[in-house]
Amino acid sequence: MQNGHSNAATTSQNGSTIHRKPAMGKLKLTVECDGLLMLDVNSPGHFISKPTVEAAQDFQLETLLAVPLIHQIKIKYFHVCGSMDVEKDACLVALWAIGDWFVDRYRTVGKSAKYKKWTISRAGDWGDPDAVLTILVGERNRNTIGHVHCGLGSDGEAGEVEA
Repeated sequence: MQNGHSNAATTSQNGSTIHRKPAMGKLKLTVECDGLLMLDVNSPGHFISKPTVEAAQDFQLETLLAVPLIHQIKIKYFHVCGSMDVEKDACLVALWAIGDWFVDRYRTVGKSAKYKKWTISRAGDWGDPDAVLTILVGERNRNTIGHVHCGLGSDGEAGEVEA
């Protein structure tokens, strides 16, 4: 057992031992802004940020907290609500709130966590996300706490939050 994880050993067909490291969890999710928004009850046709708990329930994020091997969750966000009447930055407000939610929830279960966030104002390709939220979980991330420059220049925003 190394670093609290056992290395699985199996025997190949030719009789040699194959050592395998345990799977380390990097999970990638893709979300579109309509999953982060809800109709404003005070202004029909106008969309605002969905409450964080509701968004987390809709995306079933609570289930990820019970997966012991996850050390990174990357959420790629695509802006698809261009034709909708949306409160300014409502999508990003909801996305960053999910980062706060993960940090708080992991802290509740005794794990360290932080998140990095960045936006890309001028995505060069339809396949490029408009924003990325990366949640880092566990001991391995304690040595990397600090601000990160993502190289986005004047057209992007970067930041980091830790627990």
